[in-house]
Amino acid sequence: MKGILIATLFTLPFQAYFARSVEQGVARFLPAQGNVDLSTVYLNWISQASSRLDFCIYSINRWEVVDSLIAAHNRGVQVRIVADERAVDTTATAYFNALKNAGIPVIHNRVGLNRWNTGLMHHKFMIVDNAVVVTGSYNLSSAPQDANNVLVIQDTGLASIFRGEFEIMWGSSGPQPDTFAARFGSRKPFRPPRRVQVQGRPVYVLFFPDTTTDSLVRFLAHRMASAHTDVHLMQYWFSLGAYADSLRHAWDRGVLITALFDAGSYHSSCNSEAWTLEGDTTCAGSRAWSPPAWVAADAFTGILHHKVVLLDAETRGTTPAGTTAAVLTGSGNLTYSGTYANDEHLVLILDDTLTDQYLQALAARWQESTDPPSALIPGHADALQLQLTFSDSSTLAGRRVGFEGVVAAGAGTGFLLLRDLDQTGIWRGILAHTPSSLPRGTILHLHGVVQETLNTTVFTPETLWTAGQLSPPVPLTVSSLSTLMHEWYEGVWVRLSAMTVRASRPDGAFQITDGSDSLWVALVGPRPWPPPGVGQTLDLYGALAESLNVWFFWLADSGGMVAVHESPPTSSRTLTPSSGFWMDPLGRRISHPPRRPGIWLQKGGSKRFLPPHLHP
Repeated sequence: MKGILIATLFTLPFQAYFARSVEQGVARFLPAQGNVDLSTVYLNWISQASSRLDFCIYSINRWEVVDSLIAAHNRGVQVRIVADERAVDTTATAYFNALKNAGIPVIHNRVGLNRWNTGLMHHKFMIVDNAVVVTGSYNLSSAPQDANNVLVIQDTGLASIFRGEFEIMWGSSGPQPDTFAARFGSRKPFRPPRRVQVQGRPVYVLFFPDTTTDSLVRFLAHRMASAHTDVHLMQYWFSLGAYADSLRHAWDRGVLITALFDAGSYHSSCNSEAWTLEGDTTCAGSRAWSPPAWVAADAFTGILHHKVVLLDAETRGTTPAGTTAAVLTGSGNLTYSGTYANDEHLVLILDDTLTDQYLQALAARWQESTDPPSALIPGHADALQLQLTFSDSSTLAGRRVGFEGVVAAGAGTGFLLLRDLDQTGIWRGILAHTPSSLPRGTILHLHGVVQETLNTTVFTPETLWTAGQLSPPVPLTVSSLSTLMHEWYEGVWVRLSAMTVRASRPDGAFQITDGSDSLWVALVGPRPWPPPGVGQTLDLYGALAESLNVWFFWLADSGGMVAVHESPPTSSRTLTPSSGFWMDPLGRRISHPPRRPGIWLQKGGSKRFLPPHLHP
């Protein structure tokens, strides 16, 4: 039996547990708890119950849980159980009969006036002593290899809200059910979203089915459409068009959308909204997204059973002040049945630390996925924001980004200059470090990490694939050296046209002029060609980068780089792009990446993510 990490020095308002592994390397706060036998979470809290247990579960096939519930009943704890009729009378009869024979009352969703109910009693929650709520996607009949989560929330106000839902189905507030008053499915009364504060964190509770006003659907749709930076789905089933349409509003505003689905439900029918998000017109028709979102299916043995949505999980740098990340989890799939037929619940929690826990679980599942982008880790922004003309790119340093563009030119060994596909608007370009060179005009789909060290911004892809060819884009012509060394041009593919060599030095440095202004040029790294002679006319193609107040010009399709100075360089020492330095958490200069996986700290304490290829 795999253990559970218990906080002993302080009580966390939320404690999340995951059945499969988590990727702690992307953690911004506390490392998440993965590879947990989730039944032990239930066993732990059942053993701690002192007065009452309200247990609402789809099914059970764990004898140790049955025995624990019977032991709680025998020591005087009031135990009440609501389950699904199919489990009670068919698939899990032995387990529920054992509970009944021990004197524990059990009720299902087709008792009394609910006999024609066609939905599932799909809740998975437990209320302990009116003070603790255990929820999530985990059925006590789930296979150990399935991807599930359990969330423990310790709050009496939230427990009271869940108890109200339980007693609608129970039909009474007493120890025995009232089967005539019990209400399930569409017979339940209208219940708007409920809000409660849990140690200062807003928590919204939604109980389904939403049979009359669509208020719950509108609430969730508005939350998704209003995201600032990113929305990540980790879903077993996703088939309600209203939610896909709300995500489209965010997508059209530039919000990153990723969706990871269970492989069995991914393309099971045309009802799957995966077709819509990934831009496939086979079933989605005119509703198909263009460009598509980042969509993939899981690739592990078992079911991806989560019902998770993450909102603004990556809030570094570009998110408006005061924005808090949020996680949606619970029993309900974002489907028609999960919204309008089944007894379900979802909780939306605005808490950075908890959302980060679920992000670690999602990152691990993305790394296992089979469909492109196979190595996508959540948190990608739009790479076009890296080098907007008249804009500073430093706000995205350390962030993961996605990009669809065209190769403008090579820029030294392992580097490419990229331009966006829309060549009619404002010119945009980025400098990308790639594992191999590609011909000009190649269309690229890639995602990776933005790196900024010593004022130099470089984009390092984690995955990259090509999609055809276009005519090579044309560089931006710069005819005046007086405007060259400016943030406007950093990372942009430019042509320095008709520059004349005015002076030359034995060490290889030379001076160029446009007739009114001049700059000194020093060759850096491998010498791509001999120093030019005085009077020679040059056209230089490349991109600018700034490091320690020295401007470097990456030479396109030449394999080298030059440094440009307004005054003669003091020496011709050989420099390389890796000649920068790192800072440890105390602000001390070091010559190698720190050994803490996942982050490093720069002066001022700003947190940066370390791309995987730089891990020592």
